Amino acid sequence: MNIVFMGTPDFSVPTLNKVASSGKHKVLTVFTKPDKINHRGNKIEYSPVKRYALRFGIPLRQPASLNSPDVCDSISKLHPDLILVVAYGKILPKSVLALPRKGCINLHGSLLPKYRGAAPIQRALINGEDVTGVTTMFMNEGMDTGDILLKRELRINEDDGSSSIFGKLSIIGADLVLETLDLIGSNKIERIHQNNGEATYAPPLSKDEARIDWKLLDANRIHNLIRGLDAGPIAYTTLNKKRIKLFRSKVFFDNIKTCSAEPGKVVSARPFIVCCKDNTFLEILEVQPENKKRMNSADFVKGYDILDKILGEQE
Repeated sequence: MNIVFMGTPDFSVPTLNKVASSGKHKVLTVFTKPDKINHRGNKIEYSPVKRYALRFGIPLRQPASLNSPDVCDSISKLHPDLILVVAYGKILPKSVLALPRKGCINLHGSLLPKYRGAAPIQRALINGEDVTGVTTMFMNEGMDTGDILLKRELRINEDDGSSSIFGKLSIIGADLVLETLDLIGSNKIERIHQNNGEATYAPPLSKDEARIDWKLLDANRIHNLIRGLDAGPIAYTTLNKKRIKLFRSKVFFDNIKTCSAEPGKVVSARPFIVCCKDNTFLEILEVQPENKKRMNSADFVKGYDILDKILGEQE
């Protein structure tokens, strides 16, 4: 089939590569979001999808909006069989959805109808789910409300964070998309209408959510927050009014006396253990102090006096 591909981050690239190199389908052009400016170095940053398209000579477009007549006209002139969307980051208007002969297909990072929305992988981890997955679906004007085509499950391991799950699902998703395209091309695909009563939502992440409240959350919820945000925005706390980003942790179950101090108190430096709400304990495994490199906690505690300190004080 002749396909217009729309995607932006690393998550999109395995699918683009799988489709473009399959020998069964032709990627007519790639749409990706406009370049970003890195404010630290004032350099232009290309999206991973743009880098792939340039490397392999695939025509590329980066419109600021899909609502302009010029965009619709350019896609229409290509006569695509299908538009394939994988984490593009822009909403497709009705005028674009109506263009391809066989419709618009999306790869979504959850087992729909659970976790519709912008941050399905991160929200699944934050909520402590044991299983996640990917879904291919026909797109409509709703937010991830179109008919389901195929699904694949992935079990979440205790040491998984959003970064590792993104990587795993991007590979699983690429295979699922190719299988979906083959079924569409042979007119053997089955459409399953979503049960809206079973839907849950995964709203965008905010920077405010990244600050750990040791008084509000127990160790398990803080652990899930840290792993859910390890691809950004990174969970953080403060020590001596300076930020410390937290990348990895685990709930500590060894025998420790009941924590009589307020949540946020460091009750052990080696290992780095913090008292949380409800007398639960969290071991911090990997951190990044303010203006320093990311490091494991064993190296961190060598340079910081943390025992009996209270994390989370106001900056």
